[in-house]
Amino acid sequence: MIRVNLLPPEYRKVERTPILRFVTIICGVVLSTSALGVFLYVHFAMLVKVVSEREKREETYLTKKVVADRSIALDHEALEYRRRQQTIEEIAKGRKLWARKLDQFCDIVHNKGDVKRHLVWLTDMKTLAPAKGAGGGFYIRGFSGGSEISRLSDFHLDLKNSDFFEGFASIDNPEGSVVRFDDGLAPESAWEFDFNLRMAAEAPKKRGER
Repeated sequence: MIRVNLLPPEYRKVERTPILRFVTIICGVVLSTSALGVFLYVHFAMLVKVVSEREKREETYLTKKVVADRSIALDHEALEYRRRQQTIEEIAKGRKLWARKLDQFCDIVHNKGDVKRHLVWLTDMKTLAPAKGAGGGFYIRGFSGGSEISRLSDFHLDLKNSDFFEGFASIDNPEGSVVRFDDGLAPESAWEFDFNLRMAAEAPKKRGER
């Protein structure tokens, strides 16, 4: 049997939305609202926090990087200074402080004005260039007052036992020839001598070093 509703649409009974469609619409609205809420939370809460944390970490990184770069630069600078120090020390090992050596030598010659042990005056004095198998050296020529060879030997011994001789490897034996003077002044005779003092080929070790 076929029914026809002849009433105008405004007088017709409103039909309800099917329950399945209604549930589907409600679920869609809830899901859309939830998605929008999650997006807003992530964008305005979590993202801002993450960005802020990232900026803090970048700032910390840049600060630490400046300190690290400075530390690396200081390490390189310290290494360069150590290399310079080593070079200076190596140069210093080969240097001879002749000014101090000459002071020590003059003290031995003068012997505090005491001429009883030895009386020495020089006619020539010079440094020697390094030779094969030996380092540089020191050459002296002069007279030992008196005809006694013992006074020349005492001068030779004073040289060898002094700080002046430190760094030298050898010295000539105390020998020479007696020369007599006719000028009427003292002494009337003296031993004429010349000594060659040679240093080792390598820089000598300091006392106490092995």
